[in-house]
Amino acid sequence: MWLRQEYKPEKQRFENPFELEVDRGSDADRLGEGDNELYNGVSLIKLRQSYTALGTTVWDGSIALAKMFDNRDIFPLHYLQECRVLELGAGCGLVGIYLCLLGAKMTVLTDQKCCVKTLEDNVAANVTGVGRSRIKVVEYCWGKSTEDLTKDGLFHLILAAECQSFSGRLCATRSVHHKISKT
Repeated sequence: MWLRQEYKPEKQRFENPFELEVDRGSDADRLGEGDNELYNGVSLIKLRQSYTALGTTVWDGSIALAKMFDNRDIFPLHYLQECRVLELGAGCGLVGIYLCLLGAKMTVLTDQKCCVKTLEDNVAANVTGVGRSRIKVVEYCWGKSTEDLTKDGLFHLILAAECQSFSGRLCATRSVHHKISKT
């Protein structure tokens, strides 16, 4: 089942990349992606994982969150094409890469320094062509200044999956919400 990753033995989880298909359906041509791996509106995400940090593995919550955006009644592709997306605690980058490949106008993936290299590698391996101009990785620790995050504008969607939060950081996140969100 595609929602299950955590039950796998560590050897299986870390030696092979995590793979998930992104199906953009018949709207794929309209998005104008120049990816060679795009076939009939389907892209395959392959994410490298590692033992180096808690965030550098794909967690089940990020798989469920990414697949939630397949519901075209709630998230039609034309809506995503107008969205600026911020993913906090992006880890391996599954959700942000998924949304970029679905056509999000701009996707910003953030995490702490220990995860940034894995994030950058996974973005480089999975987002090619014109999609590269619509995604970026930023080192960010919750509760810090949001100035670098918002220099290009506020966000329509702010996402986080299976992120650890401490009460102080949760309060800090709430206090900056109005500074980074359009709604």
